[in-house]
Amino acid sequence: MATDLAKQAESNPTVMGKLVGWGKTMANKASETTVSEAAKAIVPLALKLVGIPLP
Repeated sequence: MATDLAKQAESNPTVMGKLVGWGKTMANKASETTVSEAAKAIVPLALKLVGIPLP
């Protein structure tokens, strides 16, 4: 799933923007909100696959 998301992000600027936004939100709010375990694993992996490090 992360690979598919990364491929979509590479070819679609809108998906890339959403992916980056999700990554930032998760990095900033993970301790304050409940985020599913799947999202916690998939979004950072997809960001890594497109070459964007998390802060």
